[in-house]
Amino acid sequence: MKGLKTGGRQPGSLNRVTQEIRNKLRTLVEANINTLEEDFKTLEPEKRLVILEKYIRYVIAPLSSIDVHASVRSMIDTLTDDQLDELAERVISLNEAQS
Repeated sequence: MKGLKTGGRQPGSLNRVTQEIRNKLRTLVEANINTLEEDFKTLEPEKRLVILEKYIRYVIAPLSSIDVHASVRSMIDTLTDDQLDELAERVISLNEAQS
């Protein structure tokens, strides 16, 4: 049958070569962390920010907008009417201050 897969890796499992490369990179970074930190300190602040922004996704798992929306919705659902009014007033005042 066309399109029917009958083997291979399980969905979500890493390719063996990908895993080997990640392990080698991790070893390289761990062995040179002091040098990397010193080199990082010599960069201009703007360049450091660019580098951090580029690589932080490998350290911190990104939140999907759906996760954030669900978390915010869950927190809002627990607020009383008075708390919601206060929150709305703060948002309006912050918005006005930024305009």
